[in-house]
Amino acid sequence: MNPLPGTALPSLISSLSAAHSATITDHPSSPALVADTIAHNVHHNLKINLLAAGPAPEPEPEREPRTNTTISIHGLTWGDPLFTSPTTYGKPSSPQPAKHSFDKIILADCLWMPSQHANLVKTIDGYLAAQAQQDQAQANATSMPCALVIAGFHTGRSTLARFFKIATGSSTLSLTPGAPDRTQTADLDSPSDEDEDEELKTLSTHAPLHAAELFEIDVDRNVRPWQPSRAGEDKHAAKRWCVVGILVRR
Repeated sequence: MNPLPGTALPSLISSLSAAHSATITDHPSSPALVADTIAHNVHHNLKINLLAAGPAPEPEPEREPRTNTTISIHGLTWGDPLFTSPTTYGKPSSPQPAKHSFDKIILADCLWMPSQHANLVKTIDGYLAAQAQQDQAQANATSMPCALVIAGFHTGRSTLARFFKIATGSSTLSLTPGAPDRTQTADLDSPSDEDEDEELKTLSTHAPLHAAELFEIDVDRNVRPWQPSRAGEDKHAAKRWCVVGILVRR
């Protein structure tokens, strides 16, 4: 089996960046999980053997691990607190990660299904560690527990805006990444959103997170404020950009 280069890339990079541990998850039915593609990629890139569904590769010269990071692979359904075996569907992993035990959670292009937004927020809320006493305006991805959210506009800006509404209660516009006390709030309960469903309104009133930073970046590393809508933007222009959010617990 040839590894798929992008599979589990955020966790691979975290491991090469001296993370103490990295927990890689995918849906329990994902072919990348059950066929050991993720484990093969870990083995191929980090020289760590986590393969379970078949014989280990033949020994190779100079296979010293490239990282000291402790790596584990699990099945996880968003919104469900149970981590499962990557090779045995439905079998609980042992041990289970503890609640509020992760200081960084990376959501890489996971916002395209509106039906899962509440479950994503529930998972973040259940496992993100509590923040230390610190001014939220000074929060950043290195100084405190946070969820790093990166997503493209595959299913439209309104889909992404819906997630941030559920997560934070509003769509926060950061004028410049990391700039303190420079936020505006775009209320999604505006006349143009009269068809917003009652479920969304109910969920957003219990939003557990705060957006420390929220901005857009394009393929050339140009940065601009996040906007829940942009007049005149077609899908081709939108494909150049993605949204980046750093979410912390309230």
